[in-house]
Amino acid sequence: SMYRNNRREGHNSIGTVGPASAYYLAEGSTGYGFTTYILVQNPNDKGTQVTVTYMTTHGPVRQPIFNLAANSRKTIRVNDVGGMQNQDFSTQVAGTNPIIAERAMYWGSGTSLGEACHDSIGMDAPHTSFYLPDGQTGQGYETWTLVQNPNPQPVNVLVQYLPAGGGAAGHKTFTDTIPGNSRKTYNMADKVQNNKASVEVTCTTTGKKIMVERAMYWNNRGAGTDTIGGYTD
Repeated sequence: SMYRNNRREGHNSIGTVGPASAYYLAEGSTGYGFTTYILVQNPNDKGTQVTVTYMTTHGPVRQPIFNLAANSRKTIRVNDVGGMQNQDFSTQVAGTNPIIAERAMYWGSGTSLGEACHDSIGMDAPHTSFYLPDGQTGQGYETWTLVQNPNPQPVNVLVQYLPAGGGAAGHKTFTDTIPGNSRKTYNMADKVQNNKASVEVTCTTTGKKIMVERAMYWNNRGAGTDTIGGYTD
């Protein structure tokens, strides 16, 4: 857990199971007042080469390879990366030796409410289906589902909102196609109004897998959270 500004803001994350050759982070934005940091850890006793690829709504933006020293960490402020201003994106971080990646986001600096933040680990592999039990619209809540397609080919996805109270009438489903190496964002309020609902996202393209996160905001975005989903293959 991390806090700052007299504990006005803070975020928390579980740790990862272990380092891997690649990590996937579905959420990220440099628009709408957001600042996004990608945190890369090299826990090895030798250096590694690292490649970062931002998967935007318009396609991949691959970055130059950099060297990360043994037992060290690098912070990337994505807002400062050329061509990444005012972008929504997912991220893939790959190393020639196993690495770990995490992402922190901050917003609301200079507003009357003050800055807020959220944070999440990445996942070391994409999966077929993701499950996110929390979600709400109305009463000042926003719920966004972020879906990363790390495949070079387009994939089809099925998105389901499972409402509080259940029932076929409230169960909302829709399909979409996500281009290769890109990301799409889904606003729960487009399908569910003034209710609580869980989220399920499944890649229906045979043999292909995706990465999913969920971000929620409330109090006029004075606070927010983000998390990876549970998954099955």
